[in-house]
Amino acid sequence: MSSAESPGAPSEEVRAVPGNSQDAAAGDGLLLRLVATGLRELAETSIDSQREDLRGLSRPSGAYSGPYPPKAQAAYNHVVLHCLATDVAPPRSLPDLVRWAARIPVGDWPLPLPDAAAGSPAFLVDDATRTPTLECLEWTVDGADPLARLHEAQLMTEVLHTCRRLRLQETYEAFRRLVIEQPVLLASEHARLGRDPDLAPLDQVPKQAYEPVPATRAVDGALPLCAGCGCVLHRVRGRWYCELDACRGRGPAVLGRALPLQGESALQVVRPLRTFVTGPGLAEISLLKATRALGLKVELWPGIDMYDLRITLPDGQAWAIDVKDWSNPALLGRWTSWPPQDAATVYDKAFIVVPRYRLERDRDYRARYRRARRTTGQAEPPPLLSEDELLKRLASFAAPSSGCAAPAVGQEDIDA
Repeated sequence: MSSAESPGAPSEEVRAVPGNSQDAAAGDGLLLRLVATGLRELAETSIDSQREDLRGLSRPSGAYSGPYPPKAQAAYNHVVLHCLATDVAPPRSLPDLVRWAARIPVGDWPLPLPDAAAGSPAFLVDDATRTPTLECLEWTVDGADPLARLHEAQLMTEVLHTCRRLRLQETYEAFRRLVIEQPVLLASEHARLGRDPDLAPLDQVPKQAYEPVPATRAVDGALPLCAGCGCVLHRVRGRWYCELDACRGRGPAVLGRALPLQGESALQVVRPLRTFVTGPGLAEISLLKATRALGLKVELWPGIDMYDLRITLPDGQAWAIDVKDWSNPALLGRWTSWPPQDAATVYDKAFIVVPRYRLERDRDYRARYRRARRTTGQAEPPPLLSEDELLKRLASFAAPSSGCAAPAVGQEDIDA
């Protein structure tokens, strides 16, 4: 069935929903995951190797010459069939479904929704950049480790296995910091990655973490980079937009430097790594610097990524910190577990830390996190703190030479 035609028999993917039951599909989130996966697949489908978003989908210059990607078509079919069965006006085409995703919050979709989506104010597509949002990607990979469910999992798995097998803590740190701190490289810089001694044990893997930046993203022969994360900005109707929630949550995008191409092409970290490594990595590096400024000992990705930060207090206590920048707190609560540990990474307390803007944007974020965990019947997860709340606790242990006064502990810390 073409998305512009009347709906007919459901596709194989739609029939694959167990029993095609609304209740079952809602409880498991299968319908929502199908829509989210279809949108991600659609965004990843290139037209003349230039398009990396969903803008222009219905324009003549951006039209598909063949059928839509299978899961995108299946998602559209399923939404139309459900709407017709429930007397709701369906989207007229697959491009219209994209508009739905950009303008209707997940919690308001006229579909049977799982508890984790109920009341969610997030969108599946960013209306300005027309790229799948973090919320969308989280639903496509609903599980304990979103990155591990993506195509690039093979790349990350290879990095982890190589570094753990050979005990290459410094190599692992170099790779993670590369994709966090250098998300965009000129072709000449990218070529030199193979000669970097810190990355040498990983062979060609670091180079595979990058993909070409579409030439259409350049402005006057240079790439506009975000002042916050260093990723390539989107220019829409004269305004700059960053695709990372880590930057969007802190206000309007700020143009940093313009990277002159000077006849070269450029490459950027592949989108899943930008989303699940570069974005949260900004908070990890920020916490690393702030904790060191307090005069406390801190290790980054100890035990080759057993967790994100291991902070040792003056009395010898060790705290394990896992930084999680998730759009949907219910999915975070469902899948969060206590950080693993071994003899070298043992800890006394563990905390989940989320960027402050998450709690400011969604006042119910912490409560949704707890409720979701309780519905799973699993043990209570680690306490959830914002960056500021964690630093407030750490400041009370700060070395006198740091000059940091110990602030009073607020009610939000006690209840966390």
